[in-house]
Amino acid sequence: MVGILIYLFGIVSTIYFESISVYSQVHRWGSLIFIGSGALSVTAAHQPHPYVIVYSVFMNVVSAVASGAAILLLYFDMMWELNYSIYQSEFWGLSCGISGVLLVFSLLEFIISICLSVVFCGASCCMVRH
Repeated sequence: MVGILIYLFGIVSTIYFESISVYSQVHRWGSLIFIGSGALSVTAAHQPHPYVIVYSVFMNVVSAVASGAAILLLYFDMMWELNYSIYQSEFWGLSCGISGVLLVFSLLEFIISICLSVVFCGASCCMVRH
């Protein structure tokens, strides 16, 4: 759900704004990676095969790195809007608001990816021992 919301807010920001995060398309590739890692995590929970669990850990780590990059880009984007683009755009408040919401969702995405990586890493270590 978080990945879908990030993708939809990214579409809105792509239509109306010009910023660092829009040019990098972090909303698209970051949310799609998170959706893919979530689907793989659900598969690993239902079918605990060692390869699926290892791939799930890998995808969750990739998703955490992508969401970390999104957090940095959105933070710099908000700081740029607040410091240098004050009142130059008619959508200034909307731009900062959407970037703030995307920053919160990206932080949530980062926390979820790290937690799932830790859980599935522990599961993969236990499966290798037995």
